[in-house]
Amino acid sequence: MKLLSRAELSDEQYSALRDAPHFVALAVSSAAGSLVDEVRERAAANRVIAEGGAHEHPLVREIAGTDDIKEGQRAIRAAVFARDPGHRGASDKEKLAIESLRRAVALLRDQGGTHDLAAYQDFVLKVARGVAAAAREGDVLGIGGEVVGDAERAVLEAIEAALAG
Repeated sequence: MKLLSRAELSDEQYSALRDAPHFVALAVSSAAGSLVDEVRERAAANRVIAEGGAHEHPLVREIAGTDDIKEGQRAIRAAVFARDPGHRGASDKEKLAIESLRRAVALLRDQGGTHDLAAYQDFVLKVARGVAAAAREGDVLGIGGEVVGDAERAVLEAIEAALAG
């Protein structure tokens, strides 16, 4: 079975696939919680994305490379900070993530096979769930709360729907 590789994609196509997991991480981490929670969740995002370096799919391994992680982070910062400050809230970040995922899924359906899409979906869901579980929501100094709050759960559901196409 032949798997899709970076060599078969234009720079723009590859960037869309590389950046979507970062948009997802940003959307989930922005959904709820404190600034400290957000920092923990962003650190978890980097860790989970980097773990993709051991993934069986070569495209996911490339996306998880150190240089590609840095490029993805730069692209996300540029996309968010290019927006009007009034359009940088949690719902705006969620919309960016969903749009990014829809582009990525459409590209994989067009350019790749079912194994490519399944590997990518698995990777992105792992990133989203890893971010959501990285900090408790509604806790006070680490006491109480829940691992995944309602706002994060809603973002996860939207991500799952976008990945399903």
